[in-house]
Amino acid sequence: EAVMTGPEPDGGKMELEMAIRPEDIVVGEGPLKALVRVVEPLGPHILASCRVGDQPFRVILGSDVSIESGQELSVSPVADRVRWFDRESGKAIPLS
Repeated sequence: EAVMTGPEPDGGKMELEMAIRPEDIVVGEGPLKALVRVVEPLGPHILASCRVGDQPFRVILGSDVSIESGQELSVSPVADRVRWFDRESGKAIPLS
């Protein structure tokens, strides 16, 4: 399980979940390891359906990237595009 730094609402006692759009992921050195399950060439880009741990995760890549099912990618979200949610209530956590 990867640990990422997020906001610390309520004195840091709240469990958070993150959400990120597939186009806001950078492939390369990153804290998350994504196992590629399905590769879908879609013209100008590739949609890779992956798993990070037990969570589904999608990544949009340029059409010039060569990947295949079963490959592991190191990925990192674009920090200012991550959205955080309270795991218990599902409410969005505003960024200060």
